[in-house]
Amino acid sequence: MKLKDKLSTWKLRSAGSSSRRNKEFININQAISVGIIWREGEDDAFKYLKKELSQRRIKIEFLCFSDIPREVTVTPGDFSLLGAPQSEKLKAFIAKRFDILFDISRYDCVYIQIIRALSMAKLKVGNSDQTPNYLDLNIEVDKDADSKFLAEQMLHYLEIINNSER
Repeated sequence: MKLKDKLSTWKLRSAGSSSRRNKEFININQAISVGIIWREGEDDAFKYLKKELSQRRIKIEFLCFSDIPREVTVTPGDFSLLGAPQSEKLKAFIAKRFDILFDISRYDCVYIQIIRALSMAKLKVGNSDQTPNYLDLNIEVDKDADSKFLAEQMLHYLEIINNSER
């Protein structure tokens, strides 16, 4: 693990507890705005989720994490040595009060954990083996499952949550 990753992990331990947000379990059919984070290489899952949410007329914003800088990604360079968000696009994304934050990344990295920990979203959903994982709803899937299957499972469970038609 690189020194920057170690320092960011150390700083992360206090970050999640200082976040002031209103947690709320929201049915996907009640959502108005969502944020999506994923890792580069998980584009199929992102496209699937974006299509499903667009059909429901939900406003979508997203961040793709990559180790290599590209126009549509955030990278380790968007974080300070201690893991604090530095770029304006990253700060703005974290500050948004999304109804739901989807983390469709299958493998944790400290930078995605930081985004999850600091996000002001009402409901944070994803899959993580990390403790703490900074998720309100942790969807367990088989280790071999891909990120598209994870996205499908997220939508399934979010249709069940607070569903008055059951």
